[in-house]
Amino acid sequence: MNKFNILAAIVACSASIAAQATQQCFTTAGVYGAVTITEVGAGCAQLNPFTLHGRTGFVMFSGAQSCTIGFSKPLVTSSITVDIDDVDSNETTTVSTSAGAYTVIPGDLTGPLAAGDPGTLSSAGGIIGSPIQRGSGTFSFTNTPPASITSLTLTHAGAPGTFYRVCADDAGVVAPTSVPTLSEWGLIILSGLMVMATYVTLRRRNA
Repeated sequence: MNKFNILAAIVACSASIAAQATQQCFTTAGVYGAVTITEVGAGCAQLNPFTLHGRTGFVMFSGAQSCTIGFSKPLVTSSITVDIDDVDSNETTTVSTSAGAYTVIPGDLTGPLAAGDPGTLSSAGGIIGSPIQRGSGTFSFTNTPPASITSLTLTHAGAPGTFYRVCADDAGVVAPTSVPTLSEWGLIILSGLMVMATYVTLRRRNA
């Protein structure tokens, strides 16, 4: 890589860093900072919004219910988190995205959400569950997810119900700034001009 391309890469990187993202947490469909979300599925509307232990999200009740949250632009997958609370041992959550089904692994789960909570979540069979009553934790994508997604689907099964809070950075995927670079012939021409300019300068000094 020549010095002009290196300079272009630095400028592009700086432009990406300059775009500031704000963490947003979603409840009902609407505008959140720089992103607009839509919601599809019976699970989105059962109890939404709902506040549990100081967090505002939504609850999916008994039976198989799904909620698909759509984003108006691709969001960086690594910025997306889902706080999950009040999970009983017979309840599960399946995760999928606009890229397809996602297999949950232990590294995706941290918790519990509070020091006084009974326990954390599990990932048996690639889905989210709880080995005890009223488990809680935070889910994030670590199992080689796509770089960005345009939707997230949570599917709940079991009873009595699970609380969810979905959060993400609203900046989305920042396109690098296009910076013109010199081709190989452009560099040759530029080098020739520099040699000519140096020659003329030396001739004038010796005159």
